[in-house]
Amino acid sequence: RRIGQDLHDMVCSDLAGAVLLAESLRRALEEKDLPEAEVASTLQDVARRSAERSRSLSHTLVPPALQEQGLARALDCLCQEQESLGDFACVFEREGPEEEGRQPLCERPKAAAHLYHIATQAVTNARRHADPDRVQVLLGCAGGRLVLKVQDDGPGLPAGLEGDIFDPFVSGRENGTGLGLALVSKIVSDHGGWISVSSTPGRTVFRISLPRAPRASRETD
Repeated sequence: RRIGQDLHDMVCSDLAGAVLLAESLRRALEEKDLPEAEVASTLQDVARRSAERSRSLSHTLVPPALQEQGLARALDCLCQEQESLGDFACVFEREGPEEEGRQPLCERPKAAAHLYHIATQAVTNARRHADPDRVQVLLGCAGGRLVLKVQDDGPGLPAGLEGDIFDPFVSGRENGTGLGLALVSKIVSDHGGWISVSSTPGRTVFRISLPRAPRASRETD
């Protein structure tokens, strides 16, 4: 499990960051009409293929609870493990009927794996950067969509950052690359979903929503 999580959070994130950096370089070179743009485009393609392969491998190394009991149980175990570290209270809650919470997972196992990894990263980031007393992870269904929320009671995002936080190279941390949330946004978008954030001192909430069923042309599990 640890190998799969590290592969997703570290290797996949670094490769996805390389894709964004190569794309930015390619666009800058194209604007100047320089021939090196073609090389940058090739680098972008290579990094993208490597990221996709690494991400696919990480999904074969998912926690047993996710494979055997579904996303809700895996998130509950995640919160218990995080709380056992003693830094803050970490609570999982299911919103809506239990059967609705499980139904999408049978149809979208890849999306479930993504949501688990996103939740893990969000809780880890809260621990590292928000110094919260309490983190909540909520899973439910609304309007035919699966909804994941991760909420903490830390100081909130820096002023003026909320509207741009999912853009590449935007970071609220010193020496941050600004690629982590841009990557999450792209993954969610690729699955037909959306991600948003609302933040005030004492309450920051990330919301991720995905369709309950895959589009016919998108995902084959």
